[in-house]
Amino acid sequence: MIFLWDWGLLKESVNVLLETAPKGINIDIVNAKLKENMPEIVEITDMHIWEITSEMYSLTAHITVKEGNSKQIISKINKLLNEKYGIEHTTIQLEEAESSLNSTA
Repeated sequence: MIFLWDWGLLKESVNVLLETAPKGINIDIVNAKLKENMPEIVEITDMHIWEITSEMYSLTAHITVKEGNSKQIISKINKLLNEKYGIEHTTIQLEEAESSLNSTA
């Protein structure tokens, strides 16, 4: 009985130390869900999701968006990630799409 408990704890500890993707979260599905729910997103690159501690997830991503309020966009992204996937910690780099930048010149 103790061995089974130890084995589960060891597996969980190794996953946290190796910063593996959380079990049950598919990065492609998260990417598609963000784009589906947020029309201001043009592209998502360099997305990484990993487990910090047991059931505490983190995400980093580079996101290209149409023109808009950056704080509001990040807030919507964080809300969706937390509610849908339990991802509480994010580092998001926003960039405006090229077409938006060129149209103001």
